[in-house]
Amino acid sequence: MSYIPKWLLLPLLVSTEFPNSFSMAMNQLEKYVAIYQLDDTHEIKTYLRNDKLFSRQLGSFIFELTPKSETEFDFHTWI
Repeated sequence: MSYIPKWLLLPLLVSTEFPNSFSMAMNQLEKYVAIYQLDDTHEIKTYLRNDKLFSRQLGSFIFELTPKSETEFDFHTWI
């Protein structure tokens, strides 16, 4: 049995590329720019930068959002 090192095998099993098979026009993305209240203490801000939609919670995270459909998004990149 041959040994395959983890550093070689891992990139084959885990993809870091996310297909963006659904595209949205800028005017469609602009509809999602807002501040969303999750509960009494947490707000999520969505905004556009360089023609991309981002989601942010102050002091916590910033994610690029990529559209899966007209109403669903994936967290694409954590900044």
